[in-house]
Amino acid sequence: DGHEGVDIDIDIDTVDRQAGDDTNRKILNLAVPALLSLSIDPLMTIADTAFIGRYSPPNDPSPLAGLGSAAALLVFAFYVFNFLATATAPLVAKRRGLGDEAGAAFVGGQALGLALVLGSVLAAALLLYKAPLLQVMGTGATGPEADRYAEEFLTVRALAAPAVLACSASNGILRGYL
Repeated sequence: DGHEGVDIDIDIDTVDRQAGDDTNRKILNLAVPALLSLSIDPLMTIADTAFIGRYSPPNDPSPLAGLGSAAALLVFAFYVFNFLATATAPLVAKRRGLGDEAGAAFVGGQALGLALVLGSVLAAALLLYKAPLLQVMGTGATGPEADRYAEEFLTVRALAAPAVLACSASNGILRGYL
C-alpha cells in the first residue's frame, strides 16, 4: 500500500525517569526558597539565644527568660503573616502562566507594598502593646529584670517587622517566578 512502517523504540522507563527528574527539580526549586524563608526567624532566634546565653552575667537567668518570652511572641506574630508568601506565589505564577509579565510584576509590587504596610502596623502594635503582650507570654512570672530584657529585645526585633514581612512577600514572588 506504499506506507512503510517506522520502527520507533521508546524506553518507557527512561521517559518516566526523565519526567520524574524534571518534577523533582521543580519541587526542589519551590521547596528550597520556602525552607530558607521559613528558617530565617528561628535561626535568628537561635543566634540571639547563643549570644545572650554566652555574654549574659554568670548565673543570671533573666536575660534568657526575657528573650524566651519575647521570641515566642515574635515567632507567633511573624508566622501569622506567612500568608504573604503563600498567597503571592500562585498569583504571580498565574499571571506569568498567562504570559502577563507586567501583571506578575504588578502583583509582586502589591504584595511588597502590603507587606511593608502590614509590617509597619505590626511593629507599631508590638511597640505600643509590648508590656501587656509580654505579660500574656509570661514575663510577669519571671521577674522585673526578665521583663526589662524582654521589652528591650522585643523593641529591637519589632522594628524589623516591615523587613521580615517584605522578605516573606519576596519569597512568594520568587516562587511565583520559578
